Amino acid sequence: MLRLIGATFLFALLVQTNAYSAIIEDHTHFSHVLGSTRNFRVFLPPDYFQSGKRYPVLYWFHGSGGTSKQETYKTEFEDYVNSHDLIIVNVDGSTVSGATWDYGLAFEYDSRTQENNRALTGMHFSKYLRELIVVIDSLFKTIPDRDHRAVSGQSMGGLMSPWIASQNKDLIGSASMFSPSPDAAMFGPDGKELCFTNRELYRSLKGLPLRLTAASGDRYRQYYRQQKAVWELADLTHFEFHEVNYPDHRAVDIPGQFNFHMAEFSKVHPFPVNWHHTDPYSHFEVWNYKVDVRRDKAAFTILEKVTASGMMVCSRPYLPDGPIIRDEEIIIVTDTIYSPSATYILTDYNRTTGRVETTQLLSDKRGRLKITLSGGGHAIGIIRGGNFAKLFLIPEFNREGRYCEENVINTMNFTLLNAGASPSGSVLIKAETPKSFLTLNTDTMTRGSLQPGEHIQITDRFPFVIASQKYNYPENEKFITKVSLEVSSNDSVHDVSEIFVYPVNRTPQITSDSDLIILDGTTRTIKYYNNQLHKDTIMTISGGSGNGNSIAEPGETIEVWVRIPQGLGPGDKNTFHPAFLLNKDEVPWITVPQLKYNLKGNEYSGAANLQSRIKLSPDTPEGMKLNLWLQCESYEFSEEGFNRPIQRHAFDYCRVIIIAGRRGRSRPAL
Repeated sequence: MLRLIGATFLFALLVQTNAYSAIIEDHTHFSHVLGSTRNFRVFLPPDYFQSGKRYPVLYWFHGSGGTSKQETYKTEFEDYVNSHDLIIVNVDGSTVSGATWDYGLAFEYDSRTQENNRALTGMHFSKYLRELIVVIDSLFKTIPDRDHRAVSGQSMGGLMSPWIASQNKDLIGSASMFSPSPDAAMFGPDGKELCFTNRELYRSLKGLPLRLTAASGDRYRQYYRQQKAVWELADLTHFEFHEVNYPDHRAVDIPGQFNFHMAEFSKVHPFPVNWHHTDPYSHFEVWNYKVDVRRDKAAFTILEKVTASGMMVCSRPYLPDGPIIRDEEIIIVTDTIYSPSATYILTDYNRTTGRVETTQLLSDKRGRLKITLSGGGHAIGIIRGGNFAKLFLIPEFNREGRYCEENVINTMNFTLLNAGASPSGSVLIKAETPKSFLTLNTDTMTRGSLQPGEHIQITDRFPFVIASQKYNYPENEKFITKVSLEVSSNDSVHDVSEIFVYPVNRTPQITSDSDLIILDGTTRTIKYYNNQLHKDTIMTISGGSGNGNSIAEPGETIEVWVRIPQGLGPGDKNTFHPAFLLNKDEVPWITVPQLKYNLKGNEYSGAANLQSRIKLSPDTPEGMKLNLWLQCESYEFSEEGFNRPIQRHAFDYCRVIIIAGRRGRSRPAL
C-alpha cells in the first residue's frame, strides 16, 4: 500500500507561469526501504493534463550536497520538458544524518575524514528506486515499462545512475552520467560494504545503452577518460562518450544527453542472451535469476557469460582480480528458460581445485533450474541430451587483467575446458587486439577435440610485444588495451575471453634498503609530498600486522612503502608512496586478501590510492626470496587555465626482492 504524507497528493510547489511552461511539482512519500520520508520533484510537459498522452520517465540523481529541490539545472530541465514529451523525476539522495555526502555512501578509507559518520552507511538506494518507480507509475501518466525508463545524474549522482541501473536492469532501459565521481563510495549491506568503482561497473551494464558526458576542464577529467578507455574495451551493448569544452565540474550539454535517452525510448531493448553481473549483496535478482549467497565475508558475487547453456561464477573481496572466495555457498534459481520437468546434465569445473563433477538436474514445472555451488569459482555447462559441447577459456590465475612490460615478449597461459556433454571436435582459438602499440606475433592456434569434462592447460601461446611509449599517465588512453581470445569448434563460437592488458614501462630494481619501508604492525615517520602546498611534509604511517620489526616474516601481513626519486609534481622528490603489488599471483607463499584505500593527498575526488595488504603464508621458508613488482601513484594539481586545477596522476614502477625472515633486500647479480 502506497503511503503518502498528508494527502493523496502533497504539492509543496506548483509553478505554471503560462500555457507553455513546464509544470513542476514537489511530493513526499514514505519509503519502507529507507525507513524515512523521502522527497521527489517532478517536471511535467506543459500540456500534461490536456494531452491524454503517456510519457517516458527519466530519473535524475543530484550531486553531493544537493537535494531534489535544488535550483541547479532547474532551468535546463524546464526548457527541455517544454519541448519534449518527457517526465523528469529528481530523486532525493539526502541522508538521515544531514551530511553533505549523499545516497548513504560510505568512504572506503580506514578513517573517513570527509564525514566520519556511521549513519551514512547502509542506505540501499538501488532497491529504493524500485519502490520509487511504483510510486511514480501510480501517480503519473507514465509508460510503465523498461524501454521507457532511464536514469541520469551528475557528480555523485553520476556515480549513482549507472550503479542503480546495473542493479535494476529489468526496470531501466538506458543510463547516462555527467562527470561521475570516481570511486569515493562503497556499496553493500551495512557493515559489509565494498568499494565498487565506476570504472569496474562495466561487468553489470551489458544490455543497457550508456552515455558519459564530461567537461574538458573538469578537475576530475582523468577519471572520466580512464573510464572511457575501459568501457570502450569492455563487452558492453552500446557506449557513447561526449566531451564538451567547459572549464568546470558540471553537467554540460544536458539537451544532448537527454536527446540520447529520447532516442533510446523509441527502441526495444531485449534482455541480452549472454550477460554478466556483479553484486555486493547476499540476495539479489538479475534478468529473472534469483541468487542467494551464504558466506561470512564481504565479497562481490560475479556471474559471467550467462547463457542457457552455462555460466561462470565466482566471488572476490575486491575487483578486478581479488582472490576467489572458497568458503561460501551460492544458490542460483534460473529464469524460466528451460523445458518444464526435464532432465539436464550439469558439468561443473571448480576454478580453484580443478575438479570436474557431472550431475543431473531436473527443471521445475515452470522451466527453472536450481543450482547449488560451493566456493572456489565455477565454470558450468548446462546441456539437455548428449549432442552439444560447451567450451570455456579460463585465463591463468582466473585473472581478468595483466601488467606487461614494454619490449618484452609476453605470452598467454589458460585452461581450455569442455563443460558440455559431447566431444568438441577440433578447436580453433583466434586472438586479436584493438590498439596498434600491442603487436601479436601469432594470432591463431588449433587443438584437437576435447572430451566431455576434459580440461587442458595451454601455456606460452599468442606471444605479443608492447611498443615503447609513456604508459605511466592514466589520462593517456594507452594505459590500457586488451587481447580477445575467441574459441570455436565446428564453425560455432563457444566463448570469448577479454583479457585487459596494462602496459608498463621498463621497471628498475630497488637495491637500497633506505628506499623501502615494510610495515608489519609498526609505525614510521616518513617524508611525504603535500600536493596542495607543493612541498614536502612529515607524516606518520602505520599498517600491517606482525611483531613490528619491519621484517617480512611467515604469517605476517605487510604493507610496503617505496621512496620515489621524482613524483609527478616538480617538487615531489625522494618521497615515500604506498605500493600496489602487480604480480601477486606469480609470487609463491603470498596472497593479497585485502586492499588498503589511502587518501590521495589533498585531492577532492574521493578516489583511493590503492595499497596491497600482502599476507605471507605461515609455511613460508625462512630465506625465501619474494620478487615483488610494485606500482606507486603520485598526484599533482595542474593549472591549465580552467576555473579549478585539474587533478592529475602518474604511476611509477619498481621491482624489489624481499627475503622472508631477514632484514634487507637482495641485490641483483652483476
